[in-house]
Amino acid sequence: MNTDVSARPVALVTGVGREIGIGAAIARRLARDGFDLVITYWSAYDDRMPWGVMPRDIDTIAASLRTSGARVSTVAADLTLVSAAEEIFDHAEREVGPVSALVLSHAESVDSGLLDTSVESFDRHFAVNTRASWLLLREFGVRRARAAERLGVPMPVPVPVPVPGPLPVPVASPLPLPLASALPLPLPLASALPPGRIVALTSDHTVGNLPYGASKGALDRIVIAAARELAHLAVTSNVVNPGPTDTGWMTAELRAEVIAQTPAGRAGTPADAAALVSFLCSAEGGWVNGQLLYSNGGFPA
Repeated sequence: MNTDVSARPVALVTGVGREIGIGAAIARRLARDGFDLVITYWSAYDDRMPWGVMPRDIDTIAASLRTSGARVSTVAADLTLVSAAEEIFDHAEREVGPVSALVLSHAESVDSGLLDTSVESFDRHFAVNTRASWLLLREFGVRRARAAERLGVPMPVPVPVPVPGPLPVPVASPLPLPLASALPLPLPLASALPPGRIVALTSDHTVGNLPYGASKGALDRIVIAAARELAHLAVTSNVVNPGPTDTGWMTAELRAEVIAQTPAGRAGTPADAAALVSFLCSAEGGWVNGQLLYSNGGFPA
């Protein structure tokens, strides 16, 4: 395993199965920014979608990343499995090195509304979009804590954070206050490890797309919570909503409608979202934390 923190930092980007997709654009941008990459994909999902599997895409994407000087490893990951998160991080550390940036761009997205969503589809969306994302976040935090322990870096003691709401929590309450670091980032850890970054892609499209939108809404809350709960590990955590992005799924009619509603006069592209993710993963982006950011050209302003 590569443990030299002076080398290129490692980014783990999920959902990089299609060359035209947002995940691939993010991976390409991060490779140019100086990251080595571990990228996940799952062809069985693409096979269920109208666009189908493009079997050469993952190899083409990996090759393009290497032209930017990145070391690259690909992982076929079924994120419906609880074991997937640990297996992905094991692979990353074995093949490339410890992960310092986690970008969640995977998604299960099958349109259905309140009345026609099946229980199976609902559960699958939450397993992939919400549970798998939580497990990946948790694994990322656990491994950073282990790395700090191996380096002998003292960790700040988490302190209670008051629960928001109209009523205070009684002192005698059997429920403990949530614990999260409210201390400054630990300088020894920040100097010993690359800054930790978490960025997740989300959507607020719920009408007619219930399981997708609802599971992404739950994802938002988990990622924003990580901004506080993982602060003592020198990690920032943000959510990006790219809005309608043309990755080949838009009909001509829908594309024209999106353009008409966007002040910029065009539809979003994967490179637009990738630019914001790049900033959030950079040193300059470290002050932005716990935010849900829109990169949608003003749609609909």
